[in-house]
Order: sequence, then C-alpha cells, then structure tokens
Amino acid sequence: MISRVKEVEVKYRVPQNKVKKFINILKKTGAKFLGEQQEFDTYYSRPDKNFIKTRECLRIRTTAEKSELTYKPATTKKMRKNKKFWKKEVDINITGQVEEINELLQDLEYKKLITVMKRRKKYKIYDVEITVDFIKKLGYFIELEVKSDDEVYALQTLDSYAVKFGLNEDGIVNKPYRDLLMETKK
Repeated sequence: MISRVKEVEVKYRVPQNKVKKFINILKKTGAKFLGEQQEFDTYYSRPDKNFIKTRECLRIRTTAEKSELTYKPATTKKMRKNKKFWKKEVDINITGQVEEINELLQDLEYKKLITVMKRRKKYKIYDVEITVDFIKKLGYFIELEVKSDDEVYALQTLDSYAVKFGLNEDGIVNKPYRDLLMETKK
C-alpha cells in the first residue's frame, strides 16, 4: 500500500551564537535528544531535466549506520511562496550497495551535482522532529518537520512550534542545502 504521509518541513538559518540558546529552549520544552551523526548527501540530476530548477531531490545519504537512496518530487509555487515544503519522500535502503547504485545512476546518465557534509543533532517533541545542522561553508540551520497526511495540521503545528522556539520568518531559508552550497561555488 502506498503511503499518503508527507514530510512537511521548514528550515531556518541561525547564527552560531544562538545555537546553544535554541538547544536550551528545546530542553526546557521537553524535546528529547535522539542523537548526533555525520551525514554525507550526494545529489544527482538528470541530463534532460534540471533538478536545481525544479527543486527535485535525488540523493544518496550515507551515515555510519546506513545508506539510502531518496527521491523527493518537484517543489511547487505554493511551497516556495509559503516557504514551507510538503513532499512525499521515497527512501530505499541501499546499505552495502552504494557503489552499485552510483554505477547505475552513472549508466543512466545522471550527473553528480555535489556532496553536502552535515553534522546533525536530532530532537523530537510529540510529532515534531527538530534538527540542528552544521554545514561547512554555510553555518547553522534548524529544521522543524512533521510527517502527516494532513497538510493544514502540519503547517499549523510547525508555525506553533516556531513561535514556541523563538524562530521567526526572517530566518526561513527556502532552498535546499544542495542549492545553497552550490551557490558558494559560483
């Protein structure tokens, strides 16, 4: 059976000097620390379709525990306008098969765009997942995410927790890390 659940998320850029304060707010509100890990995300695009323009995502994510191939469909105008993103995410466990998948993508003429190296701390409060990310050359970011089949509920929940955590719309980033990092290389 195909799931209708979508990943609804919003991302904020935060200065380094505000990260500790944010983590203290998380602790005070009862968020549970789930762990910290390094993630290496290698992004691909098709030769006949620019995934940067469509804001589609095809990536291989590798951590110490596992590797997975992920696809997220194109970003809509409504998502860009709202600066919040709700997408069905397809994840396939490819642990132990990264080389073969890379070869397959190359044979299908997908081109490797960039690898994003990220240090991620994960927290959770109720059904909201919170990550504190550090990306070299970009700095610190906070992502709030709800997985739900009810878009309105998810968006309201994200807005409510953003207020609770002291995050405001000025800090919202509406581009993926992939695009932000690629912009630094121009």
